Amino acid sequence: SPQEQMLLDLVDSGLNWGKRRVFAKMVMNLDNNVRKVVDALASAKLLQDTVVAFASDNGGCPKDGGSNWPLRGTKFSQYEGGVRVPAFLWSSTLQKRGAGTRFAGLFHVTYWFPTLVASAGLSAKIDKVDGVNQYDALFDEDVDHPRDEVLIHLNKWAQGEDAAAVVPFASTPAALRWKD
Repeated sequence: SPQEQMLLDLVDSGLNWGKRRVFAKMVMNLDNNVRKVVDALASAKLLQDTVVAFASDNGGCPKDGGSNWPLRGTKFSQYEGGVRVPAFLWSSTLQKRGAGTRFAGLFHVTYWFPTLVASAGLSAKIDKVDGVNQYDALFDEDVDHPRDEVLIHLNKWAQGEDAAAVVPFASTPAALRWKD
């Protein structure tokens, strides 16, 4: 595509991008391979019965080429730059909501399991599932978001020299997101 070629030309222009150059190429490679999977599903006439979901697990790490601008904070922080992440959801049944819409509700990573199980017409019958099924709120704009609070960060780990190290809960940063 013209956009892909423009990005390739920019990334290969010789400007000092540092790790962002590698990061950009990795994202382009991921995008190309997702396209192959979607094309294969369409060729096999399975795409209409498929939910495609992508989400990051945390904010970007600038030392590895990530950027959270304009949000404050990075990976390992309780600020929005560390916990608010992009996500993408596609399904032929999302037409009720409309393409390109933004979900304004709170959505934690633990909600993916019960939500995707519900998208298959099933229910999670596992004891102690942390997640909340958000299927109806995602797929129907007339349904209210089921959560107005979420614990977004309670990290008892700190980066050590060789690996993560446990820190006492007394000095553990935490944050609670309340409504939007």
